[in-house]
Amino acid sequence: AMALLRLQEGMREDAKTRGIIALAFLSLPTGIAALSDPDTYQLLFLVEHLALAMAGYALNKKLALQWGVVGIVLAVIWLLKGYTYILLAIMALALIGLAVWRLLRKSN
Repeated sequence: AMALLRLQEGMREDAKTRGIIALAFLSLPTGIAALSDPDTYQLLFLVEHLALAMAGYALNKKLALQWGVVGIVLAVIWLLKGYTYILLAIMALALIGLAVWRLLRKSN
């Protein structure tokens, strides 16, 4: 709420800082709980960040969308920590995708 008020007053940088603090207060409790109790809270952390990413997309808020996507990626990586080969395959596909994207972007 404070970030929205700062944004309306024209203080864009202060609003972004307050938005990051608010998102950290949203993510840290479930993130710490997910690290301590891997069963229930991991899924809660993933669902929370999925909802955050969808809300950020629906409301056209780039910071919330990025925060949610990073949280989703971290949750999936943590869920796959026991499956090393799957994790390596996903990372390899991501690197190949990044290389193709950069090459296509450079040619245009």
